[in-house]
Amino acid sequence: MKYFKLYFLFLVLITLFSGCKITDYEKEVMQSKEKSFGDKAIFLAESQFYNAQYQWRARKLIGHWHFYDQYGTYQTYDITDSAYVWINYNELNKDEGFLMFADLTKQDTLAMVFECGGEKLHFSFKNDTLLLVDEDYHSKTPVLKYMATKHEKSKCNASLDFYGSLPVFINLPPVSNAESMISNKSLQSHLYIGKPKGYLKRKYAHNQDIVFINDRPISQNEEITQFINNELDKLDDSERPKLEVYLNADKDTPPAILDSIKTAIHTTYPDLKLYRIVLQAETGKIGKVKL
Repeated sequence: MKYFKLYFLFLVLITLFSGCKITDYEKEVMQSKEKSFGDKAIFLAESQFYNAQYQWRARKLIGHWHFYDQYGTYQTYDITDSAYVWINYNELNKDEGFLMFADLTKQDTLAMVFECGGEKLHFSFKNDTLLLVDEDYHSKTPVLKYMATKHEKSKCNASLDFYGSLPVFINLPPVSNAESMISNKSLQSHLYIGKPKGYLKRKYAHNQDIVFINDRPISQNEEITQFINNELDKLDDSERPKLEVYLNADKDTPPAILDSIKTAIHTTYPDLKLYRIVLQAETGKIGKVKL
């Protein structure tokens, strides 16, 4: 009886200080005539205790996260509440980032659903690091998929976040009077230039500038012109003159590399629209300058 009273007192205190609102179901049980006052009090206290646990867990998950994969690259996950997760979404990337619907109600599961599929990841905290485990498709054994760290979004470098999933570092230079990019994605082609990170660090010197297209590094300008030729082949004759090629280059990329790529492209395609991606100094958003 002594332990029962202590348990009851503990649950009541949790109820009083949890700050959780009483649900309609809880109200219905409390109004029932089939349960004794003691049973009702214990039910409410236990329900509020689990609600408090859920709210604590949800509050700890809410925030701006960098989800690192096994290769050392990362995506940003903005968990805004118990229902929404914005992936790869920031001021530079509002048209590219996408929304997933989350479910934080499970004890140790972050379930996210998008139109084309989704993820159901079991998570645990190790100090300030979030460990997310998925089930291997073949062996059905748990596999660590992401290690995530929480950051203050206002202090994050928007460029590094924007290109976080690429195996090259790209920190864009700010430029005044830059133009806006065209909105038609089918008329955009992108090349990426920066120092290696992730799995590329095992193949290249840390200070080497890598040109990265089609999910792979390239070493010859002939591959760039072949890439552009393939991009043009995807378009109708009327659309080909509208194609814009964007060099997403780190601010410290040597001018000689940019000049070499520009020369190679314009030698083969003299009328092609070639731009460098920059930050608009006035707004901090992505823009372009002609090369």
